Formats: sequence, structure tokens, C-alpha cells
Amino acid sequence: MPGRRKHTMDIREFIRHIREGRSDRTIARCLNINRKTVARYRTWAEEQGLLEGDLPDLGDLQRMRRGYLDIRT
Repeated sequence: MPGRRKHTMDIREFIRHIREGRSDRTIARCLNINRKTVARYRTWAEEQGLLEGDLPDLGDLQRMRRGYLDIRT
């Protein structure tokens, strides 16, 4: 579905897959989304330092995503 928005819980799922070392292709297949979307979220997660350590709470993650990904769509 084009233009479908991901919820914060889905972002946490993205990050879990990335942290486990899965490829963009594998993540896209598991989550039923486009590989370009996975690549965009991977870049965002790397830039935000989300691939190591504890994740911020859901509200903070949502604000971080809005401030970055929504601008670039």
C-alpha cells in the first residue's frame, strides 16, 4: 500500500531486525514493506545511534522519527 505510515512499534521491530544483522531484503520480506523504506529507516537508526544500547521510550522514538523521516518523504 503506497504511502503507508509505520507506527512506533513497527520502528522498534525494524531496529530489532537491524540489530540482529538481517539484510534490507530480509527485513523487507519479513515486514512486507519496500526495501527502500528499510534502507531509509536503517540510515535514520544509524544516524540516531539506535543500533546499540537501550532504545528510547516509545514517545521519544516517535518524536525522533517525525523530526527526520517525515521531512524526507
